[in-house]
Amino acid sequence: MLTLKPYSHLLLILVVVVFSGELDAQSSPQKGDKDTAECDALFKKAHDVFERNMDSTALIIQDVLPCYASHEDWVNYVKCLNALSAVYYYMNDFNQFKKYSFEAVEKAQELLPADHAATGNAINNLNSYYFRLGNYDQSIKLLQQSLQIKESINEHKTELAIIYQNLGNAYRWQGDYDKALEYLDVALKYTLDSFPETYSAVPEIYDNMGLVYRAVGKPDLALKNYEECLRILKKINPPPKSRSFTLMIQSLQSISEWWINHGDTKRAKGYINQLWALQKQDDAYRKYRTYELLGKLKEKEGKLEEALSAM
Repeated sequence: MLTLKPYSHLLLILVVVVFSGELDAQSSPQKGDKDTAECDALFKKAHDVFERNMDSTALIIQDVLPCYASHEDWVNYVKCLNALSAVYYYMNDFNQFKKYSFEAVEKAQELLPADHAATGNAINNLNSYYFRLGNYDQSIKLLQQSLQIKESINEHKTELAIIYQNLGNAYRWQGDYDKALEYLDVALKYTLDSFPETYSAVPEIYDNMGLVYRAVGKPDLALKNYEECLRILKKINPPPKSRSFTLMIQSLQSISEWWINHGDTKRAKGYINQLWALQKQDDAYRKYRTYELLGKLKEKEGKLEEALSAM
């Protein structure tokens, strides 16, 4: 099976999970109301088990699809395709993600109005396919198209924030750092207008802004954003192996490296000790990177033998 590349702290939220369980009741036809309610119940079940078991989630949604199709409930049908593409994205199943993200756009354009919110979501999801291939021009083109749809129907700022964040990430990878910061700034404002700072997207945006400032040679601003990201994540106290937990590891590593590069080995050691507390298992996320940082730290301290051993 061809799989997606593992997550890095450079990419954490490029797929909209249109998977809130809030289906479009107005779209359901009058006929077969009871059966349509059963479809809705199944979709809600998929939402409820999403965090615990993605395999089960995918199977449930696949069962829901023919149910909505049989009732010609095309809005919720497309929403299910969008959700299914997102689930396979997080499962790192590239083939299935590609299949359902393309199908979602195709069906949305065939069955829904051009300016429907579900069409915008499908186009946003499809951008991630091109992003992972390194085709940032096409990724940005799709995101702009999705944004245009969302803005034309006065979509809530929380929905727009996701697309702005995606655009910021895409422009950063393309090397257009001014535009990256422009879109990330808007994403942060829109998100904080609607959610508390402990909402998962907020630390992700701060982390990405830190990466942009690092790329443009502004280390102090990079550190400020890394530290803000870490401060919020500690408030969230995410469970192990969650996306926020992996981001916490990445933030600690970024801050450790910053202090090593700036000669403060005492502070760097403090952050590395925090990393060891989170990375006790042999297969812990990015543990190899912590060993690399420990090697750089020992080298900075002049302990060359220990440095070679760590690296």
